[in-house]
Parts: sequence; structure tokens; C-alpha cells
Amino acid sequence: MFQDENGREMALELAVMLKLRTMGKSGMVFLLDWYNLDQELILVMERPMPSDDLSCYIMDHGGSLKMKEAKVSCWIG
Repeated sequence: MFQDENGREMALELAVMLKLRTMGKSGMVFLLDWYNLDQELILVMERPMPSDDLSCYIMDHGGSLKMKEAKVSCWIG
């Protein structure tokens, strides 16, 4: 867990997304909102256009991705 400047605890993933949002980096998918539930963290993120749904993309490409394609998709998608 990470603590913000007010001492609130939050998941490291959330702290990183909030920091990146304040830096205004272009080409990033931005965090719009979040919900911290007891056993899960829900991140609401923008969906840039154009974009594809990952599960549809995988099904359209034979049901799986090659390692190289998966690595590129992580950086682009």
C-alpha cells in the first residue's frame, strides 16, 4: 500500500496512475475515476478512439496472440 500526501492508503497501481495523470503525458490512457472496494480496486479509464476490445481482437486473430504481438499490444493498447 502507498500513502498519499493526506495519509490515505491506496494501491500502488492507483498512486502511479494518479501521478501520471498530473504529468499530462500524451499518448497515455488516462485514469478517470476509481473505486476501492474491500477486495478489489476498480479503475475507470478512458477509451481512446480508435481502439479495439482485446477479447474481440484475440478471437479475430485465431484465439491467441504470439508473444511478440502480446508485448506490442501491451504498449500500444
